[in-house]
This record gives sequence, structure tokens and C-alpha cells, in this order.
Amino acid sequence: MNLIDKILKDLEPFKDKILISPLSVGEVDLIQSKFNKKLPEYFKEFLLKIGLKQDLIWGINEGVNRFQDLREFLESEDYFRFGDNGGEDYWLLKFEDENNRMIYELDHYNSMEIRSLNKTFDDLLVAGIEEIKKKYDDLDSNEIKDWCVQFSVETGSGKFLEKELGKYLTVKLINKPVFVEESSAGVKCYEGEIEIEGQIKKLKEQSYEGWSNSSLYFNWQESVKQMQENSLIKKIDGALSNCVFKHTLIDYGILNRDELQDIETEKQLTTTRGN
Repeated sequence: MNLIDKILKDLEPFKDKILISPLSVGEVDLIQSKFNKKLPEYFKEFLLKIGLKQDLIWGINEGVNRFQDLREFLESEDYFRFGDNGGEDYWLLKFEDENNRMIYELDHYNSMEIRSLNKTFDDLLVAGIEEIKKKYDDLDSNEIKDWCVQFSVETGSGKFLEKELGKYLTVKLINKPVFVEESSAGVKCYEGEIEIEGQIKKLKEQSYEGWSNSSLYFNWQESVKQMQENSLIKKIDGALSNCVFKHTLIDYGILNRDELQDIETEKQLTTTRGN
């Protein structure tokens, strides 16, 4: 039994609190196409059996779009970024090298040096499962976890968004964004509503005198079960990719739904008190 399969077996008693979301072969191919190089087989196996939306290892890229070409930063093309240390340093692995599973770190904003962390990707997996065993009782249940994102679309026209996205999904602009407030920095904020696949979301717009154009954005969240079985976020992202305008998926990651509700309630209470 190889290490990934052993890890998956060890995770069985904890699967009610530990999320894994294996990538499809197409998603792995998309990552490789960004570099025009093959990922090492051990890392591809990790992606295909555990994935990026996972609770096993802290610091790993949370989405396919987080894999970036680093040639403008690196003299060597032998490495790819697979995560970071939570700060300004990138975690790197070597392309196409099964015999070297060492993790390297790029000091991104200081020396720009690449240095070995003196631990392998396998060490990271083993440390992850050991940490889960120790902290299992304090972990959140998968049932209260949501995948939370924001879609930012490079158009200031809600009708144009409705027309373009409506070619692929059921979309209705309910209320065109109207002016709400202007921030202290001079950013004008607008808010409306849009319905996508039967779900109504706030459609927001921001504009500023120095910007060439404004953009629209809306938040979305779905349960981890929906993410794994029939993700609407992925459908919307794919549909927007086919539209004539550019868009960005801002991935906030997997968050505790109850904590999000508490934050929103506190915001409402603060607003009420302010009035």
C-alpha cells in the first residue's frame, strides 16, 4: 500500500470532520497546461485522491487558479508553487522528479533565494494525519462547512451580465445596482439583485473616478456536499469563462457556516445600534 492510500485509510475514522475533494483528470491537466510541464506522479496522485479543498495539510493551494507560472520570479523553471507558509514565502516542488520529493521555499519578498525546508511532501502528509488525530475533538463537522467565493466580473452593466451568462445558465437581473454610499476613499458603491439558477444574490458594483471602468461582483457559498457532488460554483465559473468579458473567482476557502452567520448577525446588531 502506497502512502496516499495509507493516509486515506487512516482518515476513515475522521471523515465526518475531514474534507477531501479529489480533482478530476481534466482539472489536473488544466494545472499542467499552465506550465506546459508534467507534475510529478506523487503530487498528481495527491490531487486525484485527496485534492485541493482538503483538511489534511495546511498551506496548500486551495484552487486550480492558485497555480501560477513563476518564471518572472525564478531563474530556474524546475519548480512549481503548491502552497505557502501563510506569509510571503512560496512552497515549491520540482517538476517531473519522482526521486526528489523535497519541499523548497522561495523567499519571495526578500532574498528571492530558494532553500530546502529539509522535509518532503510525504513528511507533510504524515504530519497532517498526526495533527488530525490529536485535534479531532476540536474540529468542525463537515456538515457546517461551506465553500465561499466571490465572482468579480469586468463589466459595469447588469443587463450585459444577464445576457452573456444567460447563454449558459438561467439568469435574471431582478434589480439593477443603484447607488448606496460613497466610501471615505471616494469609491462609489451600488447594490442590486440577480437570480442565477433559482438563487437570488446581491449584485454589487463599485466605481472610482480614476478607474477606467467599473466591475460587478457577487458572493456565493455552497455546502461541501454540494461542492463534492454537483457544484454550482464550478458551473458558474465555467459559464463565466465562456463569456466575452473577463472574470475572477476569489476563493475564500472552506469556512464554518455558523461562524459566518455569527459575523453577519454582529454586523446587523452594530448597524442597529448605530441607528
